[in-house]
Parts: sequence; structure tokens; C-alpha cells
Amino acid sequence: MKMHNILLLCMIVTFLFMVIYIYCNYCKNPSISNIITSDDCKYIILVGMIIMNIFTILYELERKDDISLIIIIFLLIGIYGVIFIKEENNIHFVFAAIVFLAIISFMVKHFICSKKKENDILFILLFLQSLLFIITLSNLDNNIFFLEVFYIITFAVFYIVLHFTKK
Repeated sequence: MKMHNILLLCMIVTFLFMVIYIYCNYCKNPSISNIITSDDCKYIILVGMIIMNIFTILYELERKDDISLIIIIFLLIGIYGVIFIKEENNIHFVFAAIVFLAIISFMVKHFICSKKKENDILFILLFLQSLLFIITLSNLDNNIFFLEVFYIITFAVFYIVLHFTKK
């Protein structure tokens, strides 16, 4: 098995652990941020993120795409800010915006650079992500938990599709 496949598998396993952990702590929380900033969950999520981020950085280094790596680093910085700064603090929303925009930027960058055969799948995922972004922004005062979940899952699917189409 090639190194980038092993790294992706490790990323997926760690990601799934965190998704399951967050879902198990959902309890009608209005957002993922509400869960991951809580003292009960913060440190478990942090450890999972550190492990996943090691695999992610190694994966991106393996791909040798500097722009992609820079976007991923911004994404990770945003995630750590979201974990450590409570939702009540306006700085939290700055980090959340970095996360959302890094994800969209990553997807736009790779859609633009994609080959014709993968454009349809990547375009559909990018379009869906853009819709989710707009819907989430327009519902910030409501429960956005499941919108955020779909946003994250759409990005994960995009990342996996990209892996299998970028040989």
C-alpha cells in the first residue's frame, strides 16, 4: 500500500472517531462549536485533531502541492481557534470563518485544477458546499449542528474523491 493511501486511511479513521464522539455528545447542542469548546469534550477533540493533523500534514507534503498545504494549515489554525475560544467570544467567529473559507478555498482550488473527467463530481460537491455555506450563514441564530455536519462531510467526501482522481 502506498504511503499516501496509508495516511488517508489514518486520517479517515481518526476523523470517524471524532465524528462519532461529537455525535454521541450532541444532546441538542446548537452547533459543533458548542460541543467541541465544552470542557467535557475539548481535550479529547484536541488529541484527535492533533493526531489527524499529523496525518493530514504528512499527506499534503506527500502530494507536493504548496498552495493546498497552505490552505490546509489555515484550516487547522482555524480549527484550533474554534476549539479553544468559546462561542460567546467574537474571536471564535473569526476562527470559524477561517475554517469555512479555507474549506471553500481548498475545494475551489482543486476544482479549478482538476482534469475534465473529475470535474462533474468535484463541481457537484463544490456547489453543494457553497449552498451549505450560504444556508449556514443565514441560520447562525438557529441550530446549525446538522448543517455543519453536512458541511464537514461534504468536504471529507471531496477530499476522498480528490485522492482517488489525482493519481
